[in-house]
Formats: sequence, C-alpha cells, structure tokens
Amino acid sequence: MHKSQIQQLRADNDQLKSEKDGLVAELHSKEEKMQTLLEKMEEYLHCSVCLQVPKDKRIPVCANGHITCVKCKEQIDDRCPDCREEDDGVERFSVIAGHFSDLLELDCANESKGCKEKLLRPDIINHENICIYTENIDCPLPNCLTKVSFMNCNQHLLTVHGLKSIPSVINVGVHRKIEMTGPGVVHIYGHWCYSFSVFGVVGTADHLLLGGLKVGQYIHITGKCLSGDRTKRYTLVLELLDGSSGRKKTFTGETLLMTEDFAAGLVAGNVLEIHEKAFERFQRSGRMAIGLKLEGINITADKDSFQETEKNSGTGLQTSSPGVKRPLENPDGESDKKMK
Repeated sequence: MHKSQIQQLRADNDQLKSEKDGLVAELHSKEEKMQTLLEKMEEYLHCSVCLQVPKDKRIPVCANGHITCVKCKEQIDDRCPDCREEDDGVERFSVIAGHFSDLLELDCANESKGCKEKLLRPDIINHENICIYTENIDCPLPNCLTKVSFMNCNQHLLTVHGLKSIPSVINVGVHRKIEMTGPGVVHIYGHWCYSFSVFGVVGTADHLLLGGLKVGQYIHITGKCLSGDRTKRYTLVLELLDGSSGRKKTFTGETLLMTEDFAAGLVAGNVLEIHEKAFERFQRSGRMAIGLKLEGINITADKDSFQETEKNSGTGLQTSSPGVKRPLENPDGESDKKMK
C-alpha cells in the first residue's frame, strides 16, 4: 500500500472519529435537554399538598389549574391549597397533566421503606400492588387488624405476637419432626392462624408459616410461603403422627401463597384435612407430632396473569394451583394415602 493511501485512510479515520464524537456529544446534549424537560414537567405536575406527582389516571385541578392528587383533595377544605381559590362544586381534571404524567418515571410509594423501583406511572401503579414493601396483607393471626407487608410479616409475627420458630430453620429436602405435646396444641379460632411455628428456609430469604384452621367438623393444616417472589410455592409433605400407636395422616401438596384464599387451596388439594374426632385421638395420645419436608420449588408460570389477578382482586387471590380434590374423610379412621 502506498504511503499516500495510508495517509488518506488515516485522514478518513480521523474524520469518522470526529463525526462520531460530534454525534455522541449531540446525543448527550439532547439527553440532558430531555432530562431537564422531564424534571421541569415533574416539578410542574407536583401536587400542591404532598409535593408528589399524582399517580391517579385523572388529575384534579382548581379553576386556576393548580394540581392536587385525589387522596390529598379528599383531605382538604374547599379551597385550593395553592391559590386559595374557593371550590365552586365543579369537578375539574387536567387531561394534559394526565398525559404528561404518563411520560415520567416515578418512585415507588415504598421508597422510604427500601424499594428502589422507578417506573413509568402506569407501571409503578401495578408494581405497588405487588411490591414486597406494600402493607396490604392482613396479619394472619385472628383479632389482629394490622396490615403487614411481605418484608415485615415475619418480624411482626415474631415480635408483636411472640411466635417462636420451632426449629428456627428448615432445609429443602430434609424431614423435620415437631413434637406437639399436650392438648390444644393447634389453636382453633375459626380463622387462619399460625399456631405451630415460623421457619426460615435455609439458603433463601423465604419463610414457611405452618398452621391450622377449624372449619365445621374438620381440622385443616397446611403451610404458606412468605417470599419476596409472590408466585413461589414449595412442594410440601406433612404428616400428623401419633407416637404411641403409630397412627399417621399424610399429605403431599403445595404451600399456599400468602394472599391466596384458603378455601381455594383446600379444593386444589393443598391442605391436610382430618375430622375433629380423629384429630382428638391424636391429641389424647400425648405424643402427637407434626412431620414436614419441603421437596422443591414451583413458580407460577404466567407471572403477568398472576399480577393481573392480584391487582383485580385486591390482596386476596381466589385461585390456586390445580390439584386433586380431597377424598372424603372417615371420622372413625385415618387415611395414610398421599394426595399427589
């Protein structure tokens, strides 16, 4: 290659590099301008009371156009908190403000609790419905009206209600046995209650909450999975054991989701069911025990569908994983068949 050709190639390369640098600089400039524009939009769209961008689909305004989110508007008097213009009884909403708010990435309402999500307005609303920091789950113990989140439910049960872990942890694939001596070891209040224990699942941030429920003449026993992944289920093996006679009642199913309807779990075959008369015989033996083992993890396949269901139904799901319907219980005897 001639020297002149090499020089030309170098010149062309320098020219391309210069053009590339110019395009990159122009792109950065446009990005900075866009960011500045979005910041200004966010500033102008702030609610006059809470100083946050409203996440409502329809954004209320006063006669002079000042913005107030729906929640704050319900808590103030009939005057605009910004210009003090008196409300004339006419509901006004800003269409433009609603469209502009769709362009902004907003912080999760649980930012102060530790959530780092920042999404477009329609997406952040869906996220907040299932955010692990959102306190939208009823405390599982009866007579407690506290709303808890996935992140603080376990701590609430341990500190407020004094529940103890027996043992404190459980390994997937390892069988554990809990001695349940004395009468009334399963507290029956007619509500879902975790009267046995709260287990940390080794190697994860998950917890297994094990408990019993009395419905009519039947005792129901199962576990719920407290996990940051609200779609996670573990395969659960439960045994109700009588150490004196060797009698046992065995069950294999899946853990329920924290927000899942208990009755749906029963229909799906994810609850151990035993007649109260048979259960009393286990108690009278004085050597009743609960055996349990987690055998694996199952994740709900369609997470989008899960989120949509949970959003539409509030905090309670009305569905459960497909399962085999439970057999009819014989009150005078116990079945040791496993429900697959």
